[in-house]
Amino acid sequence: MIEFIARRMNGRNEDHSGIAQLKWIERQSGKTEISNVLPILVDFVREHPGQSGVQGKSGKWVDVGVVEAQPPHLRSYADGVYTNNLLELPEF
Repeated sequence: MIEFIARRMNGRNEDHSGIAQLKWIERQSGKTEISNVLPILVDFVREHPGQSGVQGKSGKWVDVGVVEAQPPHLRSYADGVYTNNLLELPEF
């Protein structure tokens, strides 16, 4: 299971499609990585539903899924509703 902990924007779009990189931690091992969102993380999230997320402001785990747009991108969702938790992560 991975937790997204920081983001880097592409400088063109300020919405979820503009996230260029995400920093994440593998929760079991504590290993930290930085990955390009496309295609590596989009494929990972598709292949491992429910295995990636972010800590919400309330401390509650919020899942991350793929928005099937052009291009596909990642977005957090809670209780079946898309949220902005990824955009609220600190930038690196």
